[in-house]
Amino acid sequence: NKICTAPMQRKEVLAEKEARKVKLNSKSRRDALIIVIFLYTGVRRCELVNIEISHIDLEKRRLHVAKGKNRKKRDIPYPRRLVSATKRYLEIGIDDTDSKYIFPSGEGSLTKGRVSTIVRNMGERAGIQSVMGEGMDGRVYYRVTPHLLRHTFATWAYNRGMNVHKIMEMMGHEDLDTTWGY
Repeated sequence: NKICTAPMQRKEVLAEKEARKVKLNSKSRRDALIIVIFLYTGVRRCELVNIEISHIDLEKRRLHVAKGKNRKKRDIPYPRRLVSATKRYLEIGIDDTDSKYIFPSGEGSLTKGRVSTIVRNMGERAGIQSVMGEGMDGRVYYRVTPHLLRHTFATWAYNRGMNVHKIMEMMGHEDLDTTWGY
């Protein structure tokens, strides 16, 4: 079981043109699906790595988040564009056919670190990646991250007229102030 922890807060989001560049610079259907799931569902990185194939209902267009932050479960809409991307991904087959995870790797699913690397590298290939700073421990912070994609989802949803309470529910927030921070 992978536990969700709160990432560093950030106010920036991707412009739609930048998001398109990131999607177009994926190395595989898997990587492209990772990006669009972040952009169109707002899931956390730890939630993405825990998605099982059975958690996605393509007919009802629902995603069941079984292991959210604080072990909270929720069901969120799975947009039509994700249904077609997921079908294309599943058509080519998953490397580990015995895995229950949509993004398998070895004995389980991709790690949170691997997902961050995939997203960071796609930002670099798209020409929009930059270093945002360095931590006291020498760790480098990049612009294009899974959490930036989560912020992008929230901002796009709000700018397109989605009710902030619905955004709060979809993102798994308990407090409206947290959602407004996005």
